[in-house]
Amino acid sequence: MARSRDRMRDHRSRDSIPAAFCMVLAASRAAERDPWLLFGNHVVIDLGGGVHAVLAHLRRGTIRVRPGDRVTGGQPIGQCGNSGNSSEPHLHFQLMDGPDVAVAKGLPFCWSFEVAESLHSGVPRAQEPFVAPEPD
Repeated sequence: MARSRDRMRDHRSRDSIPAAFCMVLAASRAAERDPWLLFGNHVVIDLGGGVHAVLAHLRRGTIRVRPGDRVTGGQPIGQCGNSGNSSEPHLHFQLMDGPDVAVAKGLPFCWSFEVAESLHSGVPRAQEPFVAPEPD
């Protein structure tokens, strides 16, 4: 793993309109200082070959890996949260061609998932389970 941040609290933007306004204002100021603040608590995983994966908006205190750790498929990384530029709890995932979000370019990817023992690609429909295929 290449990078992580695990100290930002989750937003309470869903609690009230003033809280949502404060979240938007804080996000705009954060982007000027450090683009990583928009990602909130995050993990960057070096996948090799110049490809890096970012998992962002994680819940504070839940990241289980540290820079230099080897990450394997199925290993818990952290819990879904609402940190950074986020109005609702969710996981932000992206691939990029370098470890620094300020200069890296995004890379395309496609989800593969299994439904009733049949492998598909794309995005699962609502309420369908997502099962990551075993690595080759």
